[in-house]
Amino acid sequence: MKTGLCMTTILLAVVGWTLVGAGCAPTPPSTGPGAAGTGGTGGTGGTGGTGGTGGTGGTGTTYVAGFTNYDLGTPIVTDLWVDPNAGNDANAGTSRSQALRTLYAAWSRLPATNTTTGYRINLVAGILPYDAGQQNYYADKQGTQQYPNIIYAVDGRGTATVNGGLNINNVSHLYLQDVRISAGGAALAWGNNNVHFEASDHVLLRGVTIAGPVPDTGSELREALKVNQCENVFVEDCDIYGGYLTGIDWVTVQGGHILNSSIHDFAGDWATYLKGGTAYIAVAGNEFYNCHLGFSAGQATNFEIMQSPWLHYEVYDIKFVNNVIHDIEGNAVGVQGGYNILIAYNTAYRVAADAAGFGMILLGRGTRGCQDTAENGANNADTICNGFLAAGGWCPAPTNPAGDAMVDDIIPNRNVYVYNNIFYNPAGTQTAYGTLDVHASTTPPAGSQIPSPTLADNNLQIRGNLIYDGGPGHALGVEADGSTGCPAANSACNPTQLAADNAINTVVPALVDPEHGDCRPTATGNVFSATVYAIPAFVWSDAPASPAVPAGTLSNSVTTTADGSARTPDRPGAY
Repeated sequence: MKTGLCMTTILLAVVGWTLVGAGCAPTPPSTGPGAAGTGGTGGTGGTGGTGGTGGTGGTGTTYVAGFTNYDLGTPIVTDLWVDPNAGNDANAGTSRSQALRTLYAAWSRLPATNTTTGYRINLVAGILPYDAGQQNYYADKQGTQQYPNIIYAVDGRGTATVNGGLNINNVSHLYLQDVRISAGGAALAWGNNNVHFEASDHVLLRGVTIAGPVPDTGSELREALKVNQCENVFVEDCDIYGGYLTGIDWVTVQGGHILNSSIHDFAGDWATYLKGGTAYIAVAGNEFYNCHLGFSAGQATNFEIMQSPWLHYEVYDIKFVNNVIHDIEGNAVGVQGGYNILIAYNTAYRVAADAAGFGMILLGRGTRGCQDTAENGANNADTICNGFLAAGGWCPAPTNPAGDAMVDDIIPNRNVYVYNNIFYNPAGTQTAYGTLDVHASTTPPAGSQIPSPTLADNNLQIRGNLIYDGGPGHALGVEADGSTGCPAANSACNPTQLAADNAINTVVPALVDPEHGDCRPTATGNVFSATVYAIPAFVWSDAPASPAVPAGTLSNSVTTTADGSARTPDRPGAY
């Protein structure tokens, strides 16, 4: 993992999510993921246990949502070798001396479905150039837990580079380990994403570098890691950087996690956002920096590409814990159309100081519309969207075959818990207009089936946070009169409650050396005396009834800091 400001080794343990100390993603053993030899029984690659289960869908799929590294089990694999320098695609590919030359040649030798063995493609050190003929497109390979497909940098992390990015569709149990994937500039690119997964399940990226141009002055790469319509996607100990807009963009993804990774240098939008009915995702131990915005649970989605039953909120059951967010122009964290969202024990430093007027924390609403897209066929958006509305989903009613424009700020939040974080702007930096940005209630479009009034602060709980932003007298950003969210009439979140349950501009957090990368609290400093609150469990009984969404993990107990220390005494922030 690339280490920038305010980041040290990460260890995590969260009760209720089956989390047990997993530090910075494990270093693979010398044999790599799975032992060599045809049909040989492989090793686990040093993984932790499987995390908590998010729920079971209508097809019987189990959505894994936990904070331990994905459990590879004991896969059975056959080795294939690729050497971009000395290989030949006419070779057998079964040994280093008989290596193939291209990744596509190795991919073509995989069966459509693995039934007696999986395959490990060992990439020898070197650079695999962009494959203009295949446009770096890889598809239609189905592995299993016992027989997965693995692409592995056999000579060590980062020694094998795939230029041009990867576009992967309709795969299962595909694991990328220790590979460097580069796109943009001289590396070229297959499209406007660096790495893209679609319609896939059980995808693992471990120790992967996804590298784009910094800065992306040519606006080549919109997103570094785009994942849509997938299940059980796991990102562990990765370094993701370079693009003009967004680092990680997940749309309609159920199950998975983003752990112990660095996401940085994206100038146009959020470093990471999850949206489009994404559910059961743990985001923990990561570093977000040098981006326009930080992390958002929810954003904006075209109703046509969503999947039942996740047709209401933008996101469900997201736990954002023990992360460090720093040097961000705008919001450090946001929730825009979220249900059962936990933002807890994070440290944000030097954020939202841009003159545009961002708050450190955004509690807004999601955007939704129905627009025709080629991926679902032409001129059928209204048919799809009307079908989702008939099932009980939320969207402005479509009115024409070409699809309708997106409608901003209409998908509500419910049960957002912001507990025991540190939000700290040092002297000389502060938000322009106020620390919090909580949207006022609004009325949804007729026929949308969205609850009215549409609230960004329905059971919003903000407690135990140590906030310093501009000092005494600086505006909090919420008003009692209802012109913002958290008005006096909201018993869960209002100006009086916020002042009573949080330390706001009264205490400058005593951190060791945040300017030079150490965001730990000083050993006898004021962070340890700050008031924190036990985080209540979520309920699922107030989720929309039709279509019913599988319940997520309700426990919100956090027992360790980001470096694995017990929270005794408990204190706010990642450490």
